[in-house]
Amino acid sequence: MAVDFTKAVRGGAVLRATMPESMPAAGGARGLIRRVLRKLLGPLIRRFDARVRHAVDSSHTAERVSSTADRVARLDATFAAIMPTLQGLRAPGTFEGIRTEADLGSEIAIWSPDGYVLVPAEDGRLVAAMRARPVLEPGTRRVLTALLRPGMTCLEIGAHIGTLTLPAAFAVGPEGAVHAFEPVPRLAALLRRNLETNGVAARVRIVEAAAGEAPGIAMLHVGSPYGHSSLLTLDDGEIARVPVSVRPVDAVLPAGTRVDVVKIDAEGAELAVWAGMRRVLADNRDLAVLVEFGPSHLARAGISLDAWLDTLLADGFAGYVVDENDATCHAIDREKLADVFSVNLLLLRGTAGRDSGLSFA
Repeated sequence: MAVDFTKAVRGGAVLRATMPESMPAAGGARGLIRRVLRKLLGPLIRRFDARVRHAVDSSHTAERVSSTADRVARLDATFAAIMPTLQGLRAPGTFEGIRTEADLGSEIAIWSPDGYVLVPAEDGRLVAAMRARPVLEPGTRRVLTALLRPGMTCLEIGAHIGTLTLPAAFAVGPEGAVHAFEPVPRLAALLRRNLETNGVAARVRIVEAAAGEAPGIAMLHVGSPYGHSSLLTLDDGEIARVPVSVRPVDAVLPAGTRVDVVKIDAEGAELAVWAGMRRVLADNRDLAVLVEFGPSHLARAGISLDAWLDTLLADGFAGYVVDENDATCHAIDREKLADVFSVNLLLLRGTAGRDSGLSFA
């Protein structure tokens, strides 16, 4: 079956699952099988279609819409699994699985397990990546949501368009909070729209600034893709330079703010972020931190791997490498880290992660 996204979400996107009005003529056994399939499965698909459209049109949460859409996808998968001999008999577009995209001109709306995500159309590499896999970092997403509970507080440095902000916001629930830093103006605007689109904007505070050690103004090197934007000079792919506000986390969060999970994706500025959140680190002993590690970032920042890790692992943190395939957390091996392109690390202190159900190796 095909799903047609005719406009963007929440006033909003409309999903329309369709069976073809007519099927190519076919004689003999094939034609008979097609007619029988259409007669038997048509009403079932239309019923699922109506439920999906009702969920969207009534502004249900992305979780509710996603759950309903997943049932449609499972129906298609079941059909393909139990009737492999009928492959090739289906009319084009009849049972293709859910098509999860709408071209809105300046943005592409892509469906993910956390709802619709508006992706900047000009960022071709990001669009291509999300077309191939709407969850860019599946292991990290699973670790993040496993660590978070309703009512918790998450601090996100480098929120981008919200691919991890959305699952974090759903995980903390209406009583929780997410504080999301994003300095790239284009991304911050899309982040806000994506949160509003999926009904979780009230749980997220967006800080349009780069997190750093001291307050001020710095030049942001905007990269292509946008996710490579950095306060450090880029080796290649720079498309613009824009002045942005730099704010220490300790100056943004009031003293005494409880923080349960921190995610840092600062493209080489991790230690500056760390230096600007010393009070938060001291006040929250049971803390989990997800941080991106990339040798190329460290080289541009002029920091050795050992110095970088020693700073982050001080004060009682244990470190693990997140496997993006299955979310398994492996103890850090410094020699192996030197050879990776980029990987997310999990740092745990105190009781953080104890009841998360995560797998450690």
